[in-house]
Amino acid sequence: MALIKKTLITLLAASLWLGGCHLLPLKAADESYADLAEKIPDQQSLTANASTEKGLLYRLMSSCALQSAKEEFESPAVIVNYRTLQGHWTIIFKEENALYEITLMEDYLNGGIGWCYVAQTRNGRRTQVNMGRNQGTIYHVGSSFERDSEFGDDFNAQIQSDVEAVLSLDSFLLLREFPDYFDVWENAKSDVHRQYAWKVTDRDALSEAISNSRYVKLGNTIPPDCVGTFTVVSSGAVIEWSNTDFEGRQNVGAIRVLEGMNTQFWIDFFNQPLPQEESEVDLAGAWPENLPAF
Repeated sequence: MALIKKTLITLLAASLWLGGCHLLPLKAADESYADLAEKIPDQQSLTANASTEKGLLYRLMSSCALQSAKEEFESPAVIVNYRTLQGHWTIIFKEENALYEITLMEDYLNGGIGWCYVAQTRNGRRTQVNMGRNQGTIYHVGSSFERDSEFGDDFNAQIQSDVEAVLSLDSFLLLREFPDYFDVWENAKSDVHRQYAWKVTDRDALSEAISNSRYVKLGNTIPPDCVGTFTVVSSGAVIEWSNTDFEGRQNVGAIRVLEGMNTQFWIDFFNQPLPQEESEVDLAGAWPENLPAF
């Protein structure tokens, strides 16, 4: 049963990549992180005032994700995310007027990287190839296609969306569409870091609101009694996060600099005709042997 549950989670986490699309671009109001930070209550103030300003979590998370995109991906970097004990690495770099995203998913049964989803965005078009490992460094091509990029050539907006997804447990749309059901507060701070915490204020009410909306097919994917945190530097750029549910299971992650990335491998990969579906590709040397851990 546990294996089935993990498999379903893996498929859910990969579904947007396999389908090659997001629901729709999400944009917050153009507010600076400094202005938003002034509005975040501490936990004592939150308790006294019952709830935070409407939409504050969505706006804060969006602002911090955008700042991360601007600051942390000028050289190859990786979003490290462990969810239900399964490692995910999204390697991101920019080269030759193109954005490259290589998402690797751990094979928790056999070890190593079991799935590789890669995308190049250039001239407003997004080219994507989805692959699963056969053995060793040989991967089987499940699908490959090209479509319009929903963010055009705004690479920062694409990266911002990637960061928003991991911070919100792939529920950023819910933060925007149902702001009444989320609280955010300042959990801790130092001279260089601030940590924010967030939660759903009434999960049953949120689920009911979703079921009565056009998003009913999405459902509520945020675990019961989940409390999330994310830590930022003084500019608002995110460095790490953690989400803990009522059973004590954690989703943790961080943004890390990536050393030793062979960017030329993927530039050459996309400069050739895309591999055919059902074909095999050798990905030896396509990413560093030792990926960053959380």
